[in-house]
Amino acid sequence: MKPNKPPKSARHAAIEVLYQLDRTTLPLTQLFEKVVGNATLNSPDKHLCMKICYGVLRNRQFIEYVLNDLCKKPLTKMMPFSYHALCCGVFQLLFLDRMPPPAAINETVQAAVSEGLPRQVTGFINGVLRECDRRHDAYLTKLENMGKHGFTNHPSWLTERWTHHFGHEQMTRICQINNQEPTLQLRCCGTASSSQIISLISQEGIVAIPGNYSDEAVILPDYRGSVANLPGYSNGLFMVQDQAAQLATLLLAPFEENQRILDCCAGSGGKTIHLTRLSLSQKSQISALEPAPHRYRQLSENLQRTGTTNQVKTYLETIERFGRSAKVLFDSVLVDAPCSGTGVIRRNPDIRWYRQLDSLYTYQKKQLTLLDQAASLLAPEGVLVYATCSLEPEENDQVVTMFLEKNRNFSLSDCTPCLPEPAHAFVTDGCFNPLPQEDIDGFFAARLQRNN
Repeated sequence: MKPNKPPKSARHAAIEVLYQLDRTTLPLTQLFEKVVGNATLNSPDKHLCMKICYGVLRNRQFIEYVLNDLCKKPLTKMMPFSYHALCCGVFQLLFLDRMPPPAAINETVQAAVSEGLPRQVTGFINGVLRECDRRHDAYLTKLENMGKHGFTNHPSWLTERWTHHFGHEQMTRICQINNQEPTLQLRCCGTASSSQIISLISQEGIVAIPGNYSDEAVILPDYRGSVANLPGYSNGLFMVQDQAAQLATLLLAPFEENQRILDCCAGSGGKTIHLTRLSLSQKSQISALEPAPHRYRQLSENLQRTGTTNQVKTYLETIERFGRSAKVLFDSVLVDAPCSGTGVIRRNPDIRWYRQLDSLYTYQKKQLTLLDQAASLLAPEGVLVYATCSLEPEENDQVVTMFLEKNRNFSLSDCTPCLPEPAHAFVTDGCFNPLPQEDIDGFFAARLQRNN
């Protein structure tokens, strides 16, 4: 049994996050907050911890190749904490150019010592990492050569189905995008414009440019610091949101006087707060549902930070429970459904290793249930937008097709008129469906119209 001690360093915390990730079903972001919250890390150490965690997951397949080459003992036979310590050490040695090798090795070993691992194990970790450092150049050359021959750092079940759906070249491109650090993308809140936010952030010497598809987007291509430290954040001038998610909210158009709008899966509030901006002059009544307490707390905090608390009525409950007591129908309903997340793997690299093919059908069942519940709350001639951040047809086209077959009073409406012209290229068969690119996440959204 591993002792439950708070991590004392960034590297120790990173090992602990990855160790727990293998033992629980919690997502990486939630585990990171939990572990770092128990540790006494300053801001730079938190950043290093995150960089190691995300870096190991983006490169895990190659890291395991290196460890299999260096270790006689099978990786599956290692103590779990020592395995993750080795993964973190190898990542630092091979992928963090500015990291002094002695620091990477010594602090990784010290983390193992702090966990009470036997001297024989800590000595083994020390020896493996020193040998990895000696072979540094050879391993990077090997990685480059493997990349030329189809090495993807993704599990085969994903690459095989992406090859089937999109072709080999597109599959390779998606994997390459997923293995890169994503750029930080912002969306304007309230009455702030993208040019105002760009001007404000640029004054701090930070490169800020307009988005390519959304008029409200600002991209920070080189920024790697804390979002909370950006000028305008505390004043609620922007939210962190990828352009794909920004564009999806536009599909609820037209925004008219005194509409009732329902966000069924509000999460931390990105799309809910976007709705307050889109309907600012129309005096719409916006309701937001979020059943998970930690996300509901984030939703409340973001509404308060952006000054939109009075524009949204929030509910800490499921759509099923909300529907039992709802006394009105809504003109527009947004279902940003829980999904596998395979379109946002570059932002959540744990997804590729902890999803399985069977989970797609589990999500599909939940998504159809959500759509049916949302449809029951929609007024005649109302608009129902179904969205996921998945690339998988089981969660996208198939869900829409099954819903329409069951609900003959609904029809699929072309997304194109709702989107800015640069985003028209992402519409396929009437649905908004970009694949992951450097400047936009993989996404799916369908606009469903209820017939009178």
